[in-house]
Parts: sequence; C-alpha cells; structure tokens
Amino acid sequence: MSETKHKGSSIRSMTQKYPPPIYSNLPGTWAYSTVSKRLPEIAARVIAENDYPASLNENLSWLQDEIKSHPIRPLPDQNAPDQENWEQYIRPYLGQNWLDVPWFFAEHYFYRRIMAAVNYFQLGQDPFAYQKSAGLKKSKVEIQLLSDFLAERIGKQGINSLETLREGLYFSLWGNQADLSLWPADGDSSPQYTSRETLQDHLLASQMEQLLEFVSGEGQPLPRVDLMLDNAGFELISDLALVDIFLSHGFAERVVLQAKAHPTFVSDVIPADIVGGIRFLIDQPEPAINAFGQRLENHINSGKLRTTSHFFWNSPLPMW
Repeated sequence: MSETKHKGSSIRSMTQKYPPPIYSNLPGTWAYSTVSKRLPEIAARVIAENDYPASLNENLSWLQDEIKSHPIRPLPDQNAPDQENWEQYIRPYLGQNWLDVPWFFAEHYFYRRIMAAVNYFQLGQDPFAYQKSAGLKKSKVEIQLLSDFLAERIGKQGINSLETLREGLYFSLWGNQADLSLWPADGDSSPQYTSRETLQDHLLASQMEQLLEFVSGEGQPLPRVDLMLDNAGFELISDLALVDIFLSHGFAERVVLQAKAHPTFVSDVIPADIVGGIRFLIDQPEPAINAFGQRLENHINSGKLRTTSHFFWNSPLPMW
C-alpha cells in the first residue's frame, strides 16, 4: 500500500487501488440474498408496521416488484433536499438490474426509495419507528445492567477511569448486536455476546490499547470527540453510555454525535432517536436508568453533548 505522510498521520495515496465492489448477482451469496429476499421483506414490514394510506402502501408494494423485475430509475420525489446528489449517484446505474449494480449502492438506493415511497420529506414520519421503539423495550434488562454499571463507576471515589472507559468501549462496540435490519425486534435470533470473555473472544482485531493510550496520553481532556452512530435501540443506549463515560470522567470536553439525515437501514439513528432514547431513560422508574438519562440531559444542557447530521451518512459513497 502506498501511503503519503501528512501532518503526522498516514493517508492513502489518491492513486491507491481499492478492492472491487461487491455485486449481488451470484445466487447463494449474502449480497444476493440481501437484495433479492431481505429488501422486499423490509418493504413489506414497513407496510405492516405503519398505518399509511393506500397510496403510500401501493408505492411500497410497487417498490417490492421493482427490485425483482424493473431497472434502477431516478428518484420519484424530485424536490427532496438531496435530489441533486442522488442524481449523480444514480446516473452510472440507470436502467440496470438491481442485482447487477454494486450491492452497496443497491442497499442505499433501496432505503432512499423507501423515503420517497412514504413521502418522508413531506410528512416526516419515520417508517421504522415501530422497530426502534420495540428494540428499546425489548432490551430493558440489558439497559438496566448497563445503567447499574454506570452507577457503580460514575461519581464514585477510587474508580479506575481508564478501565471504565475500556469497558464502555466494549459495550459500545458490541451494541451492534441490536441491528434491527438483520435481527428484527420481534425476533429471537440475534447473537448475545454479553460477558467480558465473549466480548473479547469474538473480536477479530482490536486497537483498544492504542486508543486508550491516545485518549489518556496527554493527561488533558480531548477538545472534541465525534461518535458516528449506527443503530438505534440498545446500540444507541450503549453508545450513549460511552458518551457518559467520556464526559463524566473528563476524557473529553465535548462529544458530537453524528446521526443520519433521514431513516435508513431500518434502525440507523436520526436526531429524533437520540431525543427519544434519552427520554425513554428518564421516564423509567428504576433509579439507575433514570439517573443515566438525567446525566445525558445535563450534558446536553451544559453544551458538552450535541447532535448533528449530514446526508453524506446516507449516501452510497465509500468512507474514503
């Protein structure tokens, strides 16, 4: 790999060759199953879990048929705020079969088509709200355990802050088990790596020690930490626990949560999910859960915690 040194860090050269994209046109592969089977099922679930008028349900039913037998076409909501960007994203694939375009594009395009089908930018109704709410309610036991963990380690004397941060990072990482696009809230098939041993044993790679050294190396709080959010439900609560540790233990002066600009991938976080998640914590009668939510609200009121969103996070662009 050719690298260019810049301001103390290494970045890939602009001429770097990246791996080829994954396509969905090979039966038996995960990508083929995702586009041909899972995406139509998600569209059907949106119909079942929402009380949309017949016209919007027809849009969703038509989208299911399009995946099977119609080509990629322009977005139908031409006055949307991201229209210009999506015209560029779609242009190379116009008229092609859904299975013959890169899988990464196809999935993002599907969720953007869901937004068009339900008139999201006009009505503002999250088509995945049911799953997100159910995901929170289903994980009440895990939320209690996480809140108890925080109660024992925040605001107490003699606590090893760095070890608390280590634990918080593990919890935040493995919160991804709550991905509602893979394991719906009303299902029972999601993996459950909850003990410290399983959290470590199932990691393929880890830069934990480098991260802890970076956070604590200067002996001063980091001016700003950005956390790119993935899923709502328990994963969001796990991420907020990490935020609570960063701010309550003085590892950061400010944390910025990076959310999606519109609902996508069923459970990905939009700003409203953060507000709703914190309100869910505050509304619980259990002291530790309630205190967790109150601390987060205090972080917001003090300006230490804020949320932002950007359409880039909803785009079919690779991270680089």
